[in-house]
Amino acid sequence: MNPVAASVAGALVGGIVNYVLNYRFTFRSENPHLTSGPRFVITALIGMSLNALFMWIGVEWLGMHYLLAQLLTTGLVFLWSYNASRLWTFRPRTDLDRREGKG
Repeated sequence: MNPVAASVAGALVGGIVNYVLNYRFTFRSENPHLTSGPRFVITALIGMSLNALFMWIGVEWLGMHYLLAQLLTTGLVFLWSYNASRLWTFRPRTDLDRREGKG
């Protein structure tokens, strides 16, 4: 298989596995997939963008070794992604309804 295609396929499979594990185990979400799924994609795309930005800042702008930049970037993106998932992507439906005035 072409390395680029294999990498894209791996990222897609990894994203699906990540969504399922977060939905079922990490956040034990009961929200409809039509709500959580698109939010997960948005959260993941923002996380990927932050990863690229922080790596660029670390390596190109601050002159860090790429491994140190990646370590710091991974930690920062993890914190952002976890909190975005907890507060928005997989937030319990009762909180969503209450904030929208539906109960």
